[in-house]
Amino acid sequence: MDLSPYLNKVFRADCLDFLVKLPDSCIDCILIDPPYCSGGVKSLNAHNTNTTAKYGTDRSIAYYDFVGDGKDQRVWGLWMQSVFRQFERVLKNNSFFFSEQEV
Repeated sequence: MDLSPYLNKVFRADCLDFLVKLPDSCIDCILIDPPYCSGGVKSLNAHNTNTTAKYGTDRSIAYYDFVGDGKDQRVWGLWMQSVFRQFERVLKNNSFFFSEQEV
């Protein structure tokens, strides 16, 4: 596979959709900021609330919804396992992985 279109670029994409298209051991660095999973200890109604309603203080500004925020903690953990399997597959030996995760 010719990786030249991917060299020295930053990609903003759904990682599962993007990474499955890449060959094994081809990535030098992965930086992620996964969804917060804020629905983990909330009611079903809170899980289905859009991002603007959850986090926005100024309702005139619409925030993008993002996949993963409404998952409960168990489902989020299983989903992240799928993500990490792809990371392990595509990262080269001696590569780097960084994650931003709010606690």
